Amino acid sequence: MRRPPPPDPLGARRGPAFPVAQLTVTRVLLGGLGWLDSSVRVEFTQPDAMALIFVRIAFGGLVFLTLRKLLERRAARQEEVRTAA
Repeated sequence: MRRPPPPDPLGARRGPAFPVAQLTVTRVLLGGLGWLDSSVRVEFTQPDAMALIFVRIAFGGLVFLTLRKLLERRAARQEEVRTAA
């Protein structure tokens, strides 16, 4: 059974501020700016290392999906106990 989303989800309040801030800090720390050098040189890496990033993202997605299913089952069992009592 699908539930409606909460009236004010966290993502709506936060908006794009966090991703933009994260990308800005990463760029400054790793690559620097024209007027602000970070003294770090960035080089392209091997494709194998890039594959690890995608594997981590896929694994994280699987973990969250599994967690969601487990929590939904738990909530359904608790709801059954409430209605039976």
